[in-house]
Amino acid sequence: MHKMTHARIQPDHPLCSYSVLRTTLYVQHRVVSDGPHRLGNNLWGYTCVMPFSSRDLPDTLALTFSGQDPLTSVITFRIIDRRGKEIHKETVELLKQEELLEDGTIQRLLIALRARTYFQDERFHYPPISAEHDRTNANDAHTCSFTYPVNDQESRTILYDRSKQRVVVLGSGDK
Repeated sequence: MHKMTHARIQPDHPLCSYSVLRTTLYVQHRVVSDGPHRLGNNLWGYTCVMPFSSRDLPDTLALTFSGQDPLTSVITFRIIDRRGKEIHKETVELLKQEELLEDGTIQRLLIALRARTYFQDERFHYPPISAEHDRTNANDAHTCSFTYPVNDQESRTILYDRSKQRVVVLGSGDK
């Protein structure tokens, strides 16, 4: 049940807008793991459970590690929908180029820090495109977009396009 704390904002208040109300409602549905946990088949990682491909049912966004040691693991960002189907997958790097020369202990700490903050609030955008776009295209409205780092020089912003039934990268010409 949602507590409507934003109802006290006056209609002419600068914070009273469509996107603020949507942000307030959707952020309350996001559950982020506070530490790494086993995800099966020699995978472990961090998860974020929230509506992504559907407004009504949660998906799992996961940052997975393929082995016990983060330095030798393949790190993958995945989105698993409510039916258990993988709808997005991309290998990511959590260390910067210059950090590869650091001691293994420091590298592991840096990886752990970045993994714990991978699903931070400022990476989620509500609405993903614009409030005006979602109002005029209600049948194609999106839940949110998510911007994640791929490596130390590149990031991607993705959303689930209901009309195409798949995850799309914003700015790739595929929207």
